[in-house]
Amino acid sequence: MEPSNYTVTRAIGLREVALRVGRSRASIYEALNKKSPRYDAAFPVPFKLGRRTLFVEAEIEQWLQAKIAANRTC
Repeated sequence: MEPSNYTVTRAIGLREVALRVGRSRASIYEALNKKSPRYDAAFPVPFKLGRRTLFVEAEIEQWLQAKIAANRTC
């Protein structure tokens, strides 16, 4: 059996995203809303799977690491 060359992509829900980034679900929706003054173009865009709205876990982690790095260089 040959080793596979793929990475595991994990999808997480809005509640999990809110817990990880320390924001409310409403503030996450504001970050995604282009008309909101709190819009964040860098925030990962969710996708739909059936009725659920999901985010790619790795994209959330990358966004969070970028925010941490930006605040530490100031």
